[in-house]
Amino acid sequence: MNKPAALLAARITAVVWIVASAVQFVVWAMIVVIGGDLVTPWWLWTVLTGAPVVLAVWWVTGALHAARRALARESRWTP
Repeated sequence: MNKPAALLAARITAVVWIVASAVQFVVWAMIVVIGGDLVTPWWLWTVLTGAPVVLAVWWVTGALHAARRALARESRWTP
């Protein structure tokens, strides 16, 4: 995966996670306000389980980019 594609994948993953978490929070907040009862914050499942996924994608794409950079430096190095 080249750098632009890897970066795009990482950004899309982060945006999808943020949007899904925000939508769920808004729906939960509306249920709490309209219903007048503090419901269990089920949106936390998306926030707390999505964060490691997003971090893993960013870490993998960053590690791939760093490895390619190191390989490029080695190939340019002449003794």
